[in-house]
Amino acid sequence: MTRDYVDSDRWAECVRPDLLRHLGIEKVGLLHRHWMWAEYQRARFAELPSEQGAEFESWHLIREGWSTLLLWYALLWAVIESFQEQGLKLEGPFQEDIEAVSADLRDCRNAVLHVSRHAYLDRRIMTWIGRLDSAERIRRIHRAFGRLLLEEVRRSEALREGPSPPSD
Repeated sequence: MTRDYVDSDRWAECVRPDLLRHLGIEKVGLLHRHWMWAEYQRARFAELPSEQGAEFESWHLIREGWSTLLLWYALLWAVIESFQEQGLKLEGPFQEDIEAVSADLRDCRNAVLHVSRHAYLDRRIMTWIGRLDSAERIRRIHRAFGRLLLEEVRRSEALREGPSPPSD
């Protein structure tokens, strides 16, 4: 398993310091907003009682835990997809984690936000449920985007405020 890179010296392997600087505060704000929507779902999911060990049944997909988890993952995919569409290159273990779960997250988003034409147990969700070992990767990806976007928002705000006056 990949060692945590979000809060370690490995962060520099993952994100160039100037990765988002050319975007401007408006585009960074849009990315941050979508990440925050994902964060609200992640935080809510973390507050819910665990259903771990319970045998999965199709009707569970309408329960709050599954609904919240699927919405979190769908919103996180929107952030990943926006980075890809804008040519924002992530690197190292951050990118490796994204590559490992991209197909499942994209399918999850599509299944959550587009009503299936064929089956209640949509293949795009059921295939993914069988690979819950990706949960730790998705948590790392989520935390990494949070760090990246928050650092850029803070940097942009500091630039707008300008240098601090000298203290006497």
